[in-house]
Amino acid sequence: MIVHQQQNAHQHGEMNRREQQQQQQHNKNVVEVFVYDSLKLLKIPTFLLTLSGFSWYSLVLGVFSAWGPKAGFALFKYELGTRSNADAALGMVTVFCGVFGTLLGGIGVDYFAQKKERAVAKSFQGKTSTRRKETSVVVFVIYGRCRV
Repeated sequence: MIVHQQQNAHQHGEMNRREQQQQQQHNKNVVEVFVYDSLKLLKIPTFLLTLSGFSWYSLVLGVFSAWGPKAGFALFKYELGTRSNADAALGMVTVFCGVFGTLLGGIGVDYFAQKKERAVAKSFQGKTSTRRKETSVVVFVIYGRCRV
């Protein structure tokens, strides 16, 4: 009976070690895949520019939200009257600029994407090289306009 319990404990210990090794291998694979994917992303200029833009956007938004009302109240003390009016004024400006900036940004992206598509179409006009067609498809995919 005692020998049987010791064998079960030994087998259970082996299973735990095996499961731990499998878990460690899985964790190692996950880290390797993450590093590989991250390095691939760092080679894409569009991704880097977008990431940089949103980082700066977040920084500016944080600065405005932290110091904007205080600065607005200091500059326009008599016009605003109270600090809560400064908060409300900055909030309204933020909402207005956010809505219209998003709309104008979308229109600008659509305009430049169409312009880019026309330029790429003209540069490959009349050329039947397979390599050029592949390049054209890659250009469209990179700019978010996948048209084959």
